[in-house]
Amino acid sequence: MAEGHSEAQASMDPSLQSSERDRHSKKPTWKVRENLESLKQELSSDILKLWETLLSHVSNIQQSLSSLHVSPLEGALQQLRATYEHYNIKVQEIRRLSRRH
Repeated sequence: MAEGHSEAQASMDPSLQSSERDRHSKKPTWKVRENLESLKQELSSDILKLWETLLSHVSNIQQSLSSLHVSPLEGALQQLRATYEHYNIKVQEIRRLSRRH
């Protein structure tokens, strides 16, 4: 409410009511929604690239360790890789869904 106005004045003054209502009922514009959608797609793409890079590094480490025959570490790396592959699939699904919308 504007400073110096009583509640009674505000209830009688449509300009004060309008500004109060406008301040509380702002909805995202089409441009904001478009920007959010674009950012969501960029984020999905960046996440996918990071997962692919991580999987590549894990694979390289796993190959290096397999030549050393370090079985406990190999098992841990295989489990880690399987987990990240699962998330990679999820990221691809999100990316595919975001393209539809």
